Amino acid sequence: MLKHKEEPSVSIDLPIDDLPANDVQPMHATILVVEDDDVVREYIVRNLSQTFDVLDAADGGEGLDMARENNPDIVISDVMMPVMTGYELCHRLRESVETSHIAIILVSALTERENIIYGLEAGADDYLTKPFDMAILLTRIQTILKRRQAYRDSAASANYVSRIDYKSQIDREFMDRTMDIIKQRSSNSDFSINDLCIELGMSRSSVYNKIKTLTGKGPNEIIKVVRLNNARELLLSHGYNVGEVAFMVGFSDPKYFSTCFKKQFGVSPNKI
Repeated sequence: MLKHKEEPSVSIDLPIDDLPANDVQPMHATILVVEDDDVVREYIVRNLSQTFDVLDAADGGEGLDMARENNPDIVISDVMMPVMTGYELCHRLRESVETSHIAIILVSALTERENIIYGLEAGADDYLTKPFDMAILLTRIQTILKRRQAYRDSAASANYVSRIDYKSQIDREFMDRTMDIIKQRSSNSDFSINDLCIELGMSRSSVYNKIKTLTGKGPNEIIKVVRLNNARELLLSHGYNVGEVAFMVGFSDPKYFSTCFKKQFGVSPNKI
């Protein structure tokens, strides 16, 4: 078992004005900073607040509670902290379906190779050693956000599940189950996010946050995409007319169905 030495104190004296503003590209995201050292935590928060919405917590336990409550895009955490270490925080976030999709960057004065490997194996997406350069931390954050957005942008509408940037097997299983439920119930025009939440056994906010984070779309949009993909397959079989297909995939208004279909695929359903 890896033994964790006491984390040495680190002085970080890079003033905020030293950060070149033109090196930071504004991106909308929420960052949770978990750090027990007040000076270091305030330094990170002050710098990141120029670009992101930033929350902060003074120990791992508070950080876990805030991650569950606020669904940040990225958690930046120290390792050696009271209540809960950064390693344990990684484990706890990764093992819960409600938080397993959140990206994690560990920032620690524990610089030995085994410490870094242990952190990455615990579920961290990245590991930065102290003392660190704020410009490098910002670059690591933006790389994670850009990669996630690239997966969203490239996700073919008919192949959502295989294009998602999964953080864990829990995320994959969640989306597989979600898509199976939607496909099975898509012919029911009354099927909604509330029904999906009941079948998943999760709260509405948890389902919305997780699907939105993984796909870039809300649950209602995903339900619509699945219905339209089913409709396209039925139309390609040439066994049904547009009106019949519309009702078969849960659209009560064929005209609205045609509008949605054209927007999704760039062609009217009667041209398929």
